[in-house]
Amino acid sequence: MKRLSVFIFTFFSIQCISAQQSQLDVKFIYNGNLLNLDKNYYNPQVKDSVVFNAIKCYFSEIVITDITNQRITLDTKHMLVDLEHPRSCSIQLPKNIAIASIDMTVGVDSTTNADAVMSGDLDPINGMYWAWQSGFINWKIEGKCSSLATRNHVFQYHIGGFLPPFQTTRFVSLKNTDPNQTVSLVIDLSVFMSKINLMEVNEVMSPSQTGMELADLFSSLFLLVHE
Repeated sequence: MKRLSVFIFTFFSIQCISAQQSQLDVKFIYNGNLLNLDKNYYNPQVKDSVVFNAIKCYFSEIVITDITNQRITLDTKHMLVDLEHPRSCSIQLPKNIAIASIDMTVGVDSTTNADAVMSGDLDPINGMYWAWQSGFINWKIEGKCSSLATRNHVFQYHIGGFLPPFQTTRFVSLKNTDPNQTVSLVIDLSVFMSKINLMEVNEVMSPSQTGMELADLFSSLFLLVHE
């Protein structure tokens, strides 16, 4: 009985001190600040400013583990996070959860691609489907830099591909180091821009080896950051 009492006390103590949240905010940042579309950001690599015009990404099969080790799978299998639409950057959770870890896929799985499911966030109207390629774009970054010799000085990364050898979905597993605090899912694009040669790699618009490498880089940027 004494052991049971200690367990109950410990359990409820953990529940009381652990921060619970009803949504998970997705934040894109640049040099430590929230990133805004159509705003200039200095890129030391090219010694010029870059402007982001579009940032979109599919998150799939999100599973959250709480501090009691309960695994909670979100009902919506595929979610499109689009920085142009702030509401899409807040993922609603089924209940108040003290988050211990998050597992998810960045992109759209091969089965959904093969079945050509096209409704809700997967509707081609969202501009995330290659009609000619018959597949989804897993994530998209578009912008401009005056130093580029491309047409209208644009850079475009449309990263997709679900067939070998260019499969670009990536699994991401993140741990909350302090469940006493709420967390946001943060993606640092200043790191992304610092690790590519923008003057040479400024357009990826189809499945390729370069797309595979960028998929590895992009998925490595995901962090859980305490608010």
